[in-house]
Amino acid sequence: MVSDNGIREVKWQDKRTITMLSTLPEHDHQLVDTGALTRGPNPQPVLKPGCVIEYNRTKKGIDVSDQLVAYHATDHKGIKWYRKVAIKLITGVAVVNTMVLMRNFSNPAWTLVDVTEAVARELFKASGAIEAIIAPRGRTHKIEVDEGKKSKAGKRFTEYTTVPIPPLRATQRGRGAELGRAPEGVASIAGKD
Repeated sequence: MVSDNGIREVKWQDKRTITMLSTLPEHDHQLVDTGALTRGPNPQPVLKPGCVIEYNRTKKGIDVSDQLVAYHATDHKGIKWYRKVAIKLITGVAVVNTMVLMRNFSNPAWTLVDVTEAVARELFKASGAIEAIIAPRGRTHKIEVDEGKKSKAGKRFTEYTTVPIPPLRATQRGRGAELGRAPEGVASIAGKD
């Protein structure tokens, strides 16, 4: 069905019903061979409208982008909707598009986490932040390994014991240190060591 202003409605059922609105004149009810064959003893060519084939071809990139964004979701409860949209655009769409460009023009080994960290690092550098310190939460323990002991069954196993780390100096608080200096062994993003 075509309206007076050229909007065409296309309804197609393959595995499920697909209803589309299109303004392109080349999207008509002509069936196009997809190149696939039906199953069974008597295979027939699979025919679909041209607009459905074009939609499926162009939709794939969006599906991959949505899948990559879903791996590292940034949705939080209690955030106002406009902040949620802004965060989704920055951390989702922009970072995935950046990753695609970096893979095409730079290094194909970039992952989404690598690109996110690189973007965050550059934003910290550009903002002139004091020093953003990346440090693990809480205290960690060293693990000493004692090889060569045997269990009661006679199988070799490795015994792990934890050694406590000495307490923090009085000048250090929480996750970081006093302003202007990072604790030993902790890298700063801004590179002002």
